[in-house]
Order: sequence, then C-alpha cells, then structure tokens
Amino acid sequence: MHRSPLPWLVASSAISEFGDWLVFLYVATVLGGAANSAYLLGAFFTVTSLVNIAAAPFAAAAIRRIGYANLLFWGRFLQAAFVLLILAAPAASKEGWLLFAFILTIFPLLKVIDLYTNIGLVALLPRLFAGEKLLRANAAIATADNALSVAAPIVAGFLVATLSLHWVIALDSLSFVLSALVLLPVLARIRSVNVMEPEDSSKRAARGLGQKIREVFAASSSPSYVRHAVSIAILFALGAGTINTLMPAYALSVGNQLTYGFLTSVTGLGFLIASSVLAIGASKVAAERLVVLGLAVVAAANLIWAATYSAPLAIAVALINGMGNELYGLGFKTFLQTHTPAPRLVRLYSMLAVVEESVGAVAPMLAGVTAAALGVRAAYVMAFGFAALAMLASLRLKNSAFANAKSS
Repeated sequence: MHRSPLPWLVASSAISEFGDWLVFLYVATVLGGAANSAYLLGAFFTVTSLVNIAAAPFAAAAIRRIGYANLLFWGRFLQAAFVLLILAAPAASKEGWLLFAFILTIFPLLKVIDLYTNIGLVALLPRLFAGEKLLRANAAIATADNALSVAAPIVAGFLVATLSLHWVIALDSLSFVLSALVLLPVLARIRSVNVMEPEDSSKRAARGLGQKIREVFAASSSPSYVRHAVSIAILFALGAGTINTLMPAYALSVGNQLTYGFLTSVTGLGFLIASSVLAIGASKVAAERLVVLGLAVVAAANLIWAATYSAPLAIAVALINGMGNELYGLGFKTFLQTHTPAPRLVRLYSMLAVVEESVGAVAPMLAGVTAAALGVRAAYVMAFGFAALAMLASLRLKNSAFANAKSS
C-alpha cells in the first residue's frame, strides 16, 4: 500500500512558505528601511514582476527537462544557495549598494524558481489525486500556506528585527533545505508519475521572448473554456489589484494604521477558514460552483465596502472577502486541473502567470487614478464591477468545458 504523498507535500510547501516570508521581510526591511527609499522598494517589485513575466513562458520547457520531482526537490536547494549568495555582498559597507544590487538580482531569481515550482505542483497534483481528493489536496496545501501567512509575518518580522544578517540568511537558507528534505519519503512516488508527454519535435522551438509568449498563448488558449478562464483571471486580477491598492487609504479613512493591520490579518484568516473547511471534508461542491460562489462573495464585499465607512463593519467584511477569494482560487485551480491535460496545464498556468503579472502592473495605476478623480468609494464600485463581470463569465465555464470535451 502506497503512502499518501499529501502530508509531505503540505509540510514541504509550508516550510518553503516560511522561507519566502523571511526573505521577503528581510528584503523589504533593507530596501525600504535601511536604504530609506520608497523608490528602491518600488523598483524591486517592478523588477520582480518583469522577471516573472519574462520567465513564465519558459516554464513548460523547464519542467519538461527537469521533471516534477527534481523541480520540487532540487529547486529548493537552488533557492537555498541563492539566499546564501547574499552573504557574499559587503553588508557592512557604508554605501551598501552592492548588497542592494545582489538583492535586486537574487530575489527575482528566487521568485522564478518559486513560480516554476508552483506551476509544477499544480500540474503534478491531478496525477496523484482525482475527483474530490484533488480539491481536498489543493485545500490542504492552501490551508498550510494560509496558516503560515497569518503567523509567519509576525515570526519572520521578529527574527529580522532581532537577529543579525548572517543568522537571518542562514535560517532562511535552512528552511528551503528542510522543505526539500521533507519530500524524501515520497520522492520515489512522485517520480513514478513524473512523465510528461514529449513536445512535438516537428515544431521549431520559439526564439525570443515575444515569440515564446505568443507560442504559450497559442498553445494554451484554443479550448473555449480556457478563453473563459483567462477572461475570469484578468477581471479578478483587476479587482484584486484595485482592492490591494485602496486598502491602506480606506483603512486610514475609517481608522488608523492599526485598522489596516486588522484588515490584512482578518482577510488572511478568511483565506484560512475557507481552505480549512474544504480540506476537512466539505468538498463535494463542484469546482465551477466554488468559482461562482467565491466571486459572488468578493463582489458583495466590495459593494459593502463602497457603501460604508465603518471600521467594525469593514473588518468583518474583510473576513468575508478573504473567504470569497479562497473559494474562488481553490475552485478555479481545481477546475483547470480537472479539465486540462498535464502538458497543456503547464502552458496554461505559464500563460496565466504572464497575464496576472501584467495586470498586476496595471491595476494599481487604474485604482489610483480612479480614486484620485472620483473618490475611494467609486474605486470600490469599480472593483465590484470587475468581480461581478468575472462571476458572470464563470457561469459559462462548465458548459464551455463540456463542449470542448464533446468535440474532442
């Protein structure tokens, strides 16, 4: 009897999530605090997004060459090595410019490995689990990550504030190593399903980023349900980007910095509650219905935020909003995993990464301009519109997937 790989995958994901938080808070502290430069912090986020956009189209080729198991295992060791490279910079130098250059170079590379690992894990899970078990597996991994998202910022912030650079980097590197070692008991099981259909050798490999992006879009978007999925992802990302941009201004208008902290923490708690419920067993709801339900909840939360400027109600709605976001995310992922073959699924998620990173660069500007011209309430109404349109588009997901299966 084979041992289930799920507990080990959950533990590995959780440990690496802590490592992600630790290195992120360290980087944000150095660039935003020690450098005393909001512009440098902004450049850091921009560079990271641009690198992800450039790397995402090559995910399928990388996973095909490396394999799921090697990516999940050796990728974490590579992240550990990249983190240790920061120690090679002269952290104690007066200017510190070389440390900043290392961070702006190394962190985006860490995120690329993380992006490839996440895409590989999305494509791997349908080969290990099916039906209701697939949704539970997604929910279990999400629950561990959500729990870390609630607790890790506090723990990581304390470590960054109290420990020296060398200890922070050593602990962060160790977390990635442990994330890999946890997979050892089930590595053979993962390798046993680590077969991807070969790429058509008659097709010449795309050269250049622009051509590669076009290739990924062309290879991924032919089924009608995929076109609906991309539309939903764009609309959701526009709404989410708007909310993330508005939240600090909204929190300060109804309270203070503490209010913003509560809104953020309670939203994370909403994520955790939704994923926990699905992981425990309430997973007989069809994935496409979870998508519709989640988007409906998000749309309602945005509309309530636009209608009220009450701090207690805003915090309560933040919990509901977090639950809606997670219901949508788990349903959306499980639906695509269920209806998409593994090789196409990798390309699809590569395309979605390009789309979401691109929209993520546009949404804050759109939210800022709308809030400045029409007010914060109007921007929340705009976010409601994006979520409502995404919900309407999601109503066609199941029919379009059924039509695609029938035609093929």
